[in-house]
Amino acid sequence: TSDPKVGFIPAKDPANIRLSDIAAAVAEVGFAQSTTEGASGLRQIAQLQRDALAQYNIKQILSDGGEVNSS
Repeated sequence: TSDPKVGFIPAKDPANIRLSDIAAAVAEVGFAQSTTEGASGLRQIAQLQRDALAQYNIKQILSDGGEVNSS
C-alpha cells in the first residue's frame, strides 16, 4: 500500500469545472474587490471575461499542459 498524498481532489469531474466557475468562486471570497454595479463598461468587460473563461475546463487545461489554443 502507499501513503495518501497531500492535496485536493475535485468534487466533480474536471471536464465539468469551467474556468469561469473558478473565477466566480474566487471573486465571491475576495477582499477589496470592486463591484461592477456602477459602470456598464465594467459590467461588459466582466461578462466578456466570464464568456472567455467559460470556453475552457480544468480537464482541457491539464491535458494541454497549460497551453490554451485560441480559435
